[in-house]
Amino acid sequence: MRTAGPVAAPDQHRRQWALERQWAARLRNADRTERPRLYRQAYDHLYREFPTIHIVDERKRRRRLRKQVRFLAGFVEPQHIFLELGPGRCDLALAMARRCRRVVAVDVSAEVTGRNDLPGNVSLHISDGTSVPVAAGSVDVAYSDQLMEHLHPDDAFAQLVNVVTALRPGGIYLCVTPSRYSGPHDISRGFDDRASGLHLKEYSVRELRELFMAAGFRRVVAYVGGGGRFVPVGIGLVAAVERGLDGLPGPLARRLARSLPLRPLLGIRIAGVK
Repeated sequence: MRTAGPVAAPDQHRRQWALERQWAARLRNADRTERPRLYRQAYDHLYREFPTIHIVDERKRRRRLRKQVRFLAGFVEPQHIFLELGPGRCDLALAMARRCRRVVAVDVSAEVTGRNDLPGNVSLHISDGTSVPVAAGSVDVAYSDQLMEHLHPDDAFAQLVNVVTALRPGGIYLCVTPSRYSGPHDISRGFDDRASGLHLKEYSVRELRELFMAAGFRRVVAYVGGGGRFVPVGIGLVAAVERGLDGLPGPLARRLARSLPLRPLLGIRIAGVK
């Protein structure tokens, strides 16, 4: 569900930011019953207005896909049911369909997905932003990349609860989302110090651990690394670095968080185990 994308000119960049801010304000102020409709309207409007924002250079697209598959290869098995939240163009869903028994892809917008070439073991569902339309206890591995930050915080928690319900006992949810310490990561970078576009909330590892545990996961692990190769570490290590950044002025904290030594550690990639 990426929205920054390649932008043709500064003027277009600014127009996209203005549009995203309008929708973000509506979503933040809407109640729970309104938000499902607004998610779909917001992203359908955005992709119609800026139809190229989800299109990346073919070499970059393939490289990113290879990294995702390399990371996921250590978690999936041929008999597994794999769930992807926010699949976009479904490139990863198609790749995982060759590795898993069944793939379920769930998104809020049909505008960006727009595919009619999915194989028989891939099903695509348009969601209300929180629901996970699969049988309880049926999913082995769930995954999202650049999704959590697009949800209203209340809906992020509701979706986590639904992911827990969808997972089998021992199942795992792998969540990749940008750290607020190195943000903003949406279209507002360069205009604002905090995410003010359609990243409704960018998180710290500590905030996510609290959310995951409250939603019903029994254990949360962080992964650090790069290039599709990651190793598990205790959440406490990343949390300690975050606490160190808390005591620094904002610009310095952001500069350090974006630096090479800390970037692999703070790029949030966590696993919740049911």
